Amino acid sequence: MSSVVATSINTTDKTKMSMPIPKYSSYLYFLKNDVIKELCDYFNIPLAIYDVDALLEVGKKFTGVIEWKLKSEHFDTFFVPSFEYVGLKKLSKCLKCQPYIIIQVNEDLNPQDLQNSEFYVIPFDRFENPEQREFVRRNGTHFAVFSKKEGLYFENYRKFRNWFARLILQEYNKVR
Repeated sequence: MSSVVATSINTTDKTKMSMPIPKYSSYLYFLKNDVIKELCDYFNIPLAIYDVDALLEVGKKFTGVIEWKLKSEHFDTFFVPSFEYVGLKKLSKCLKCQPYIIIQVNEDLNPQDLQNSEFYVIPFDRFENPEQREFVRRNGTHFAVFSKKEGLYFENYRKFRNWFARLILQEYNKVR
């Protein structure tokens, strides 16, 4: 099937029309750029879609919200798009859990190559005042700045995995 027909609002003459929907590799891209943007623009609806990478639930309690980033080299600071930072804060407040930024450093940018990766884990305060965090603008995008000094460094996957296992066990001991 080359395309799907959907009903859409045409904002120029405010009538309904059918339009083909192109294939995208990401369902969120489709939702955000085709369906939701048009509806939000037309009806002036404030809406955000947050694509977090993982929710950590231990027992029956959410204990972490994770945003995972892949980088090819080490930096003193890491940039996280502001909307992802805000989403992590909001979601972790609602779930009463810890937000984490996890940076996987792999020179080949291969996320499956865990054995040749190093990791930074940056937990941050879900109640922190955003005015106290540094922000930068690059190529039209607004980023929250995180220093590697804010978090933990693991020189290999085994050490990262052991830390993560300990974290889960600590959380499990709290909820049982």
